[in-house]
Order: sequence, then C-alpha cells, then structure tokens
Amino acid sequence: MGRTSDITTRIIVEALADSTASMVAIYPQFTSGSHRVDTFKLQAWDVTSRAWVIKSFELPVADGSPLLLVPSGWAGSTLLMSAGRYYETKVLGYAQLERAVRSSTGKLVKTPKDQLMNEPGLGRGRVTNLNVTRRAHENDEDLIAKFKQFVDMKWVRPTDVA
Repeated sequence: MGRTSDITTRIIVEALADSTASMVAIYPQFTSGSHRVDTFKLQAWDVTSRAWVIKSFELPVADGSPLLLVPSGWAGSTLLMSAGRYYETKVLGYAQLERAVRSSTGKLVKTPKDQLMNEPGLGRGRVTNLNVTRRAHENDEDLIAKFKQFVDMKWVRPTDVA
C-alpha cells in the first residue's frame, strides 16, 4: 500500500476488495494457470456497528498473501482517502465545532484550521486522528463514516474495460 497507513487501509478494505473483485471478473488472468483466488479474513471498519470486525473477502493470491488492487483514480497524486486528508477535513472540522461559539448575532464562530493545527493535542499525526475520532465517537459522531461519504462524493468510478 505504499505510504497509505494501515488504519486507512482497514477503513477502505471493503471498497478495495469490491474493486478487486470487479477486476478479477473482467480479467481472467487472475484465475488462469497457477493464479488463484482464495478467501481471506481481514480486519475492516463496519460503519453500521461503528466497530472493527473481521470480514471474509475473495481476493487474488500473490506470494501466499491477499492482493488488493487500488483503483487508478485512487493512486494518483491526489489520493482521495489518506490519513492527512482525514485529518484536514474531518478531524480538524470536528475540533472546530468543539471550540465554536455563537456571536451576539447568532453566527457560529470557528477557529481557523491553520490555527488549530498549532494547538497542543491537535498537531498532524496518528495520535491526533485517533484521539479526536474517539472523542467524536463518544459523542455519537462517526467521523470515519463522514469521511467515507466525503470521499464518495469526490470519487468517479473508472469505466469498466470490456
């Protein structure tokens, strides 16, 4: 997965497995000769239960390990789903709302994200992502599901090759 964090991969593993299944169906090379598909149990984020679960996926085998294909639109210089993007959009957005106040005119006043980045406990990184995500979860806010929705709105499905 290159520079994509393990947690990000686990959040999107179902989407990657679905995309991989589509490519396996289109390209018989994945199952011809010595190539095979097998069932693998992988940890994934379940948006319904808002918990980590173990799910079974039918995936191609590469050197005895599951092979997840990344859609070409996800692998460009503008990666749609990354820990950094999650931090910039959902983590800092949630922190903004935590600190927001109403002005005398009723307008919601939020601290700019570039200022929040410099506050203790809100610097860029895995610990901040985890802590703010947990805080949001305790307040019945699913930042991961909201991030997936955000990414879904940006993603354009590549046309299937016949």
